[in-house]
Amino acid sequence: VKEALDRLQEMGVQLADPACRPAHLLGIRLPDDYFDLAKLKQLLQEASVFVSWRGQAIRISTHVYNTTEDMERLVTCVKDARK
Repeated sequence: VKEALDRLQEMGVQLADPACRPAHLLGIRLPDDYFDLAKLKQLLQEASVFVSWRGQAIRISTHVYNTTEDMERLVTCVKDARK
């Protein structure tokens, strides 16, 4: 999971501070000048990646998305939604 999070940060995704969140939840923020959020929503749906949208932020339940494959699908969707 850490490798996937590192790759998200390299793409400009902002991660919530681990000290400020519960261990089973992850928050990420996607600056709209870097990402097409409508496209990302579509890509996530097509890849069966389930997240909770909070405006430009996404809440990810890491107790659900805990396999390498799950996180890879998430990272791929975010990468493909870059402008």
